[in-house]
Amino acid sequence: MGARACRGGRYGWTYYDPIFAYRYDNYSYQNTTGEVYSRRKLLKKYKEGSDYPIYLNPRNPGSIRTKRTPQKMDVLLICIGLLCVSVVLAEVL
Repeated sequence: MGARACRGGRYGWTYYDPIFAYRYDNYSYQNTTGEVYSRRKLLKKYKEGSDYPIYLNPRNPGSIRTKRTPQKMDVLLICIGLLCVSVVLAEVL
């Protein structure tokens, strides 16, 4: 596990995105989960070279997460999709 530094935000703070290396179905992958942390929180939560459980999508093994719960963006996209379907159905009926 390594980390990628990302600069940004209003005050130019640096955030860190952990990078996980893993093998699935005889292929090697290196990817991030999209989670970002301050340096202090990253060092508190993760230690380079240690093993951590990850969850991956078997249909898209490059997509990983460290938690089983859906991310906020997933929930938002589902809500937008349901809203669009309800609008179309309302017009049809």
